[in-house]
Amino acid sequence: MLAVAMVLLAIVIAVGVASLTSRAQRSASGCIDMTIASTTGGATLHACGLQAARVCRGEVPVPRASAGELRRRCREAGLAAAG
Repeated sequence: MLAVAMVLLAIVIAVGVASLTSRAQRSASGCIDMTIASTTGGATLHACGLQAARVCRGEVPVPRASAGELRRRCREAGLAAAG
């Protein structure tokens, strides 16, 4: 039980350090870049041009928890966001 608690504490500390030391990625004009949380961890979404437009229109499924961030990134890229 103590070993599990130590592992969880180490994970929390590692995530905290990583979030404090990393910078937000800026997207190029017409591109979207973001990390999407999922049940197996995270995935990086990078799309430009027509592919970015499809993502922003909602043609590519994105977890509901990431929808707000996606809308913000689409607006920053000058693309119309769904919903």
